[in-house]
Amino acid sequence: MKTSNLFAAILLSMVFPLFVSAQHNHGHASQEKYKSDKMSQMMDKPTFEQSVEGYRLQVWLITQDEHKKMMSSGMKDSSRHEMEGHGMTEEEMSGMVVKGMKSDRDGKEQKGMMGAMLSGTHHIMLILTDEKASKPPEKASAEVEVLSPSKKSETTKLVEMMNHFGGGIKLEGKGLYTLTVRWKVGDNEYKTTFTYQNY
Repeated sequence: MKTSNLFAAILLSMVFPLFVSAQHNHGHASQEKYKSDKMSQMMDKPTFEQSVEGYRLQVWLITQDEHKKMMSSGMKDSSRHEMEGHGMTEEEMSGMVVKGMKSDRDGKEQKGMMGAMLSGTHHIMLILTDEKASKPPEKASAEVEVLSPSKKSETTKLVEMMNHFGGGIKLEGKGLYTLTVRWKVGDNEYKTTFTYQNY
């Protein structure tokens, strides 16, 4: 798949479910469950998982090549499911996404988001759950600081998706990396640290 087609595929997989949710909020429980569980179903066991002060943190780290393959595959399944559920063709879906991009100042925001998601050598995905409410917290933000084996540090703000956060990070050499995940819910800040061996 060409890079431009990959960008379109990823954008379609993220934008269309949001459009459907806004335009067709009829209480489709099965579709809501499908969307909320889709990403975690596509991934293996989390790279790191921990509870911190009432929040369940699940982190996955995969290479960008693995991420691109996963998104391409997931887009095909997701778009097929959404089209069947709403009686739409793939061309109609693509047309809606293009219209959405044109309304966003030449699509700069989407391009920036795609750049953040596909930059670096690895993709990090974070699912944050409020353990009391059993759902993602509202008004949350997240970032990750990566400390390389050579003690070089770089912080990346993670992009908020439908039910998770994601972003591209650099793990350019072999060795043990230290990752510190920080998240904010309202005015409260939290953090946790774990290590990752890059081979």
